[in-house]
Amino acid sequence: MRIIQGKRIETERKEVPHNDLNFYVENPRVYSTVKNLGKEPTQDEIFEILSKMDNVRELVNDIRNEGGLNEPVIVRASTNEVIEGNRRLAAYRILFQEDAVKWANINCEILPNNITDDQVSSLLIRFHIKGKAPWKAFEQAGFMWRLHKESKKSINELKSEFGLAPPTVKNHIATYEFMLEHNITDQNQWSYYLSYKTNKKISNLKELEPDLDNIIIEKIQSGEIRRAEMIRDDLPTVANAPKKIIKDWLNGGINFDDALAIAKTYGVDKKFYKILKDFNDFLTKNKKEFCSVTGKEKDQVIWNLGKIKLNIESINKRLDSEN
Repeated sequence: MRIIQGKRIETERKEVPHNDLNFYVENPRVYSTVKNLGKEPTQDEIFEILSKMDNVRELVNDIRNEGGLNEPVIVRASTNEVIEGNRRLAAYRILFQEDAVKWANINCEILPNNITDDQVSSLLIRFHIKGKAPWKAFEQAGFMWRLHKESKKSINELKSEFGLAPPTVKNHIATYEFMLEHNITDQNQWSYYLSYKTNKKISNLKELEPDLDNIIIEKIQSGEIRRAEMIRDDLPTVANAPKKIIKDWLNGGINFDDALAIAKTYGVDKKFYKILKDFNDFLTKNKKEFCSVTGKEKDQVIWNLGKIKLNIESINKRLDSEN
């Protein structure tokens, strides 16, 4: 018996011939590994890919040494799908090739026919978001994306189920969708694209180069951008370099490291430069609004502008004297 979404679900423990069971394609670990972000795999294809994974090979040794499973696989009775324990099922099928008698049956916990998709999702989240065997961020995002797009769950519903803030849920879904659209299947690059999709400091690059997405993807795939931190920490510096430097980099005239080094010589990564640039941009964008103030607010604006002018003159004088 299990408690799922506050309801008692009667389950049955028994051994089942593993050949009667199916891999659960929608399990994020299976989905992200074998579905190639769009292609529906066969059961044989799933087994072929899972059987080559290092952690499945480790499971084979563990199960062989233990003489069986310590934790049963969890099976949905209506479809015979292993919703939890697909790698264990793959390991059993490898062992079956060694000894067809000893490894013919696998220990299962059978969920009833009337269990819902929503209850299955809730159970998986309990295991892999809030439990001891967390999915990778890419796998979590893929599951969120499917629940949002295919099961029509709202951001607020996902927020509650996954225990994440709404902006985080949105960012994960958007990043997964970006990878889906561009046919990017390498899970290890997840953090690169999450950094890229959530970095608000590079908006001017997108205005300068409409094809920025494909350029960034190519630079990640080629190894020119070697770490996600380069997108998070260094790309904003390059984005604030003179336009000629940016265009040279985007067009392949110089590499990222050179663009970053040149950008730094212009001081665009310096704290005080950024503060002054942001302040100057603010004044420029709001000049009309400043000039339209009246009454007491006008007096306060004039007084503060006078103080700013005195400070600028004082700083300039000291900087000139040090040259």
